[in-house]
Amino acid sequence: MPELLENLLLAFGGYLFHVLKMWYEATKRNEVFINKAFYISIPMNIVAILLLIILGKNLPPDLIVMSPFTCALIGFTGSSMLAGFLNIKAPQSVVPEDKKITTP
Repeated sequence: MPELLENLLLAFGGYLFHVLKMWYEATKRNEVFINKAFYISIPMNIVAILLLIILGKNLPPDLIVMSPFTCALIGFTGSSMLAGFLNIKAPQSVVPEDKKITTP
């Protein structure tokens, strides 16, 4: 089995586990599980999973190390992990000196 396919299956398994866990928690609290926000989050998480799995090997090792567990974790956290990566700012020691940095 190709490694990419294996990683995607593990990630989608993690996502399925996350959705089932949300459903279980909602039924314990006697809440309605299916709503509009959930339907919007499905494609958002699928796109995030695909992006993180495909691009994960190119990310620096201090940001993410791809392993089977990481793939399942990507599926579980999905778009939250991608949003976290997009909001990361480079430390000032990494930014070239010729670029000006404004601190708020």
